[in-house]
Amino acid sequence: MLTSKLYVVNSIDLISSIQRLPKVLAFPPIEAKFAMTICASSKEGNEIIANNLNGEDGDWGYSHDLYTSMHAALAPGSGLDGMNRMMIQNIAHSLNGLKPPGGQVMEINLGEWSRHEITMATTNSVYGRCNPFKDPKVEKAFWEFENGLIMILINQLPSLTARKAGRARDRVADAFRTYFEAKHHEYGSMLVQHRYNTSIQNKVSVDDIARFEVGGSLAVLVNTAPAVFWMLFYLYSNPLVLEECRTEVGSLVLDTKESNGTRKTIDITSVKQNCPTLTSAFQEVLRQRTLGAQVRQ
Repeated sequence: MLTSKLYVVNSIDLISSIQRLPKVLAFPPIEAKFAMTICASSKEGNEIIANNLNGEDGDWGYSHDLYTSMHAALAPGSGLDGMNRMMIQNIAHSLNGLKPPGGQVMEINLGEWSRHEITMATTNSVYGRCNPFKDPKVEKAFWEFENGLIMILINQLPSLTARKAGRARDRVADAFRTYFEAKHHEYGSMLVQHRYNTSIQNKVSVDDIARFEVGGSLAVLVNTAPAVFWMLFYLYSNPLVLEECRTEVGSLVLDTKESNGTRKTIDITSVKQNCPTLTSAFQEVLRQRTLGAQVRQ
């Protein structure tokens, strides 16, 4: 920031105008600088990212291809349904395990518990049965890296000012390198398969693919985990709202008699439309607790 100018836009009309000019005031250059800095990718990898970065020469290049492949994987359909299904199943299994036997009481650290559960549910849904985050050392290293992210982004003598975070990032990257070299992504989601295949097609090395995937993990985790914590915190701090949310969700539960008992199911797609208190509470959490700004160059 010492050698560049920063303009802050806080007018809704101007923000809308900026968003309609994606080529003039663009996000990809910011994203590319972010990826190069936090992932510590190689010179060759950085050159591949920078090639036709903003599509000035047409719809080609690593950035364009990656956006296209990710949009396809995250569009409504089997790929997104598969990730959502696995994540919900992971959370359900975790919640079932919280109930202590014999009516006993279990105490948990809400922040640590919610972060761990969201980390595992999310990464299992993306990376599949060979998810690198199943190794507690990798999970711990990732959050050590995230905790030191600001110093990495400042990028002033990072070997001194961000040494711990940098080493943690490298441990996560090493785990991803092993994951990709063993072809474990073939058992993962459509999202990770598309990202890997697009990278290979653009001649990105496996080492850089692993480093970029550390950045990809940031994208799927650093907003979700705190949002879940604050959602739980606020709901359980307000018994009235909590009860309203339970009533809304309870009205969507379908009971199916089976030979070994009753199966209770919820059509997750109906929650947004039929649970106004729950939905508005979540939106309010995002409004109150989300820190972030849209950036362009």
